[in-house]
Amino acid sequence: MRYYCVVSLTLLLFIPPGSGAQAVSRPQTRPLAEVPFTLHQSAIILPALINGRDTVRLLLDTGWGPLALVRAAAERLRLPMSPPGADGLGRARLESLAVGNAIQNRPLVEVFPTEALAPLIGPYDGILSTAFFRDLVLQIDYPAGLVRFYRRTPIAPIPAADRSKASVPMVFSGSAGALPFTDSIYVDGRPVRSLFDTGGAGAFLATRQLVDRMGLRPIADSGRAFMGMLSNDTVARQPIRFTRVGRISLGMFTVDSPRVIMAPPLLSGQGWGHDLIIGYGFMRHYVVTFDYPNRLVTFDRPATPTPRPPAP
Repeated sequence: MRYYCVVSLTLLLFIPPGSGAQAVSRPQTRPLAEVPFTLHQSAIILPALINGRDTVRLLLDTGWGPLALVRAAAERLRLPMSPPGADGLGRARLESLAVGNAIQNRPLVEVFPTEALAPLIGPYDGILSTAFFRDLVLQIDYPAGLVRFYRRTPIAPIPAADRSKASVPMVFSGSAGALPFTDSIYVDGRPVRSLFDTGGAGAFLATRQLVDRMGLRPIADSGRAFMGMLSNDTVARQPIRFTRVGRISLGMFTVDSPRVIMAPPLLSGQGWGHDLIIGYGFMRHYVVTFDYPNRLVTFDRPATPTPRPPAP
């Protein structure tokens, strides 16, 4: 399993019927891009421009490493591709990939069989991953339905009396590229290594090592739930169970007695050593800023949430 598998594992959650530095915005910092997004299975879909002329719609994912396109999109755009390798994936070298004025030149993208990614990304064209924004500041304004990219942070320190914002240090795992982890999330008062995964549908997912270490047990559920996952380039569907913990904390933001997904067996964690995955179910209430240059993740809870624009 490759290091983008975590995203796939948390993306398709569905239930069939039956303590940190403080921050404020710097108005004078202008974004390279500010674009509205739509949601697909709780994941962010953004328009992007390939080679300065072709528009594609990509799933924005902090839990995925390499850039990716589906073969149908690559063929539609007539991109030169290498034959599939041992992993079953082709490769294509683009002239450029851009979201507004956030531009990457000569990026390499992996080309997946369309049927392999379709259950995960729906009818869209591919993945806008950490390979695109690992040197930028990515800000996701969930309440307003906007994504912004900056060259430098729009966040400035403010007095600790502000209870609407919290920042935690971003850390990396050597084998996981630029996926954003932190060691500053607390579960029942104990720090746990956590991955911020914008491709994850649930609020919290506990890896097997956290389940075992805390002795977590499943709770009874009113219905069956399943998770779609990508394993060895094949989509699989696994039943999942839930557990509860006492409290999860990020700075002053706390969730008491949250229901937490228990990782299914095929979610191995790739040896990254993380305990928890934090997904859309938690982040959707905040403006979340991933400051890669300064290695900080900031959560800002708007006093008056901005209504999301209607989906097209």
